Amino acid sequence: MPSPADSAFERHHDSWPAFHQYLDGYCSRHGVNIGVEFTVSAAGRNRDVRRSKRAAQGEETVQLLPAKWEAYRRTYVCRLGRKPRSADTSKPRYSCPFRFTVKSVRCHGTWHLVVTAANLEHDHTPGNSSW
Repeated sequence: MPSPADSAFERHHDSWPAFHQYLDGYCSRHGVNIGVEFTVSAAGRNRDVRRSKRAAQGEETVQLLPAKWEAYRRTYVCRLGRKPRSADTSKPRYSCPFRFTVKSVRCHGTWHLVVTAANLEHDHTPGNSSW
């Protein structure tokens, strides 16, 4: 079942705090609970970039993420789409396909966030589930 705001989901954000504020509002407006499934830290991404062939060859276009950025990339999923925990039998879990990735990108000399790989459809009725 399509999300009520597929086309209205904002895909560009200035910072992680700004994105979290937007996501909290989105969840409240649409009655969904979205959580982080996977994170690539800024430090981990910078470490990988420093070890890359391009960096080893002295290529100047290699850009490190600023230390103030808490993450390079995060994947978010509907909490009803997660695998059930063995001890948690009180809350139903679905195989909800809702998921998206938020990635830090550098454009025109500044870093910002872009929502990519988005599947904004739920296979349950948002707002009618208890979690």
